[in-house]
Amino acid sequence: MKDQLNSTEYKHYNELFDLIRSIEPHSVISPGKRHTYEMTDITNGSVLKYGEDEIFLVVNHAQYEEKTKKGLWTWDEFSFQSLITGDIYFVEVEEDDFIEVHKTIEKIRFSDFEPALRIPYVKGIVKDEGSISHDGIEYVYDDDYRATYKNNGEESEVKCYEFRGVRDGKDIYLTIENWSPDEKDPAGSHIEVTLSIPEDPTDYEMIAQAKN
Repeated sequence: MKDQLNSTEYKHYNELFDLIRSIEPHSVISPGKRHTYEMTDITNGSVLKYGEDEIFLVVNHAQYEEKTKKGLWTWDEFSFQSLITGDIYFVEVEEDDFIEVHKTIEKIRFSDFEPALRIPYVKGIVKDEGSISHDGIEYVYDDDYRATYKNNGEESEVKCYEFRGVRDGKDIYLTIENWSPDEKDPAGSHIEVTLSIPEDPTDYEMIAQAKN
């Protein structure tokens, strides 16, 4: 007789089954047409296959807006929930001359840095186009921008500082996000630090597209 699931495992699998049951049957794309869909075609409720053994359900869609000298620049952030493990990943999709995809792989505590990072210190690094070290990797200043984050009808302001490093021969990005930044009230800000990696958009295959 197989071992019975404990209450935590039972709840976990029930939640996964609920996610699977939420997929609309008519949204499934026939195998012969899947190659015509790109990452820019993603909608809430879409299902994507990644590699050979991972399937994601899109459970949220947010958008960034940045005002530039050339006009308004936008890109999307999707929450991908694994139908295998239940883990959630944040995936940004941006289209310029080509489609760029970045997936967040880790969240870092602001206090984990030595010396401890503070926004004035970060601004100094940006001004000097310097670098930040973390876990044996040097991240060199790459970009900074202020954007409006739109999610489920709510808006937040965020100032982002991006640094690029190399791990195992591949690019990896460290992003410091200063949410609701207020120069007159630094204590009112909320800081998040994440690591993300670029991914090949062709590694994803859309197998269902929900009509929103």
